[in-house]
Amino acid sequence: MKERLFTTTANRAQASVAANRKEAYNSLINQMAVLNPDNWDHDNPRFGDNEVRALCDVLHVNQQEAHLGFTEYKASGGRNIPNKMKKLLMAVDTLSPSNADCERGFSTMNNIITEYRSKLTTKNAANLLFISSVGPPCRQWDPLPYVKTWLGKGRRAAHSTSCMARRYTEEESYFSPLWKMWKSV
Repeated sequence: MKERLFTTTANRAQASVAANRKEAYNSLINQMAVLNPDNWDHDNPRFGDNEVRALCDVLHVNQQEAHLGFTEYKASGGRNIPNKMKKLLMAVDTLSPSNADCERGFSTMNNIITEYRSKLTTKNAANLLFISSVGPPCRQWDPLPYVKTWLGKGRRAAHSTSCMARRYTEEESYFSPLWKMWKSV
């Protein structure tokens, strides 16, 4: 876990800032370590309670629910993960070890929004970014259901050389009687 987590210092950081970051980093590592059954002190029934509460504060998870879940987790010897504790474990698992995911997202966004595609709406750009980031590879995607839906709506196929015929709707206009009179003359 130590290898996966973020760094403790930044470029040009003051010594006091670096020391605070290192202390917060070590505290976070110690708090997460109590979730591993191999680190438990089985003689102490209150082992890990304070760390779980502090971890809940940092990750904004319900303390009471997570504490009850941790108590059940300890009682099972770490073999059964209660539902009450799954939110805390999910929050711990989603901690980003570095900013590589963000950088990858910005790179993908720059590939989607180019000077030729600059008029994409925010919603469409977000959807394309989501598909590019977490969507299946192109080889696993089956376009057939989408093509059938497209063609089922009366749209033309990609290989079609003629465009759709214009559909005229008969609507009565205020001037319709006048137009009919001109046709009869």
